[in-house]
Amino acid sequence: MILDKVGVITDEVSADLIEALDWTAEQGLKHVEIRMVDGNNVIGLNDDQIQKNSGRSGETRTVCLGSCLTVI
Repeated sequence: MILDKVGVITDEVSADLIEALDWTAEQGLKHVEIRMVDGNNVIGLNDDQIQKNSGRSGETRTVCLGSCLTVI
């Protein structure tokens, strides 16, 4: 099934990680890329924020923790 191979970038769905993960599950998607959590780029998350959000994806597989960096 194609949905087993398709994923979504969570902050493209919603700024709220849980809302994005719920939507992803409702759509039958199995993979996500996480760039932002609570308005923070994943590169800037501290240990407490990472621990707080660990395991929130349920059966959805996080395939990438992405970071959008801009070099000026």
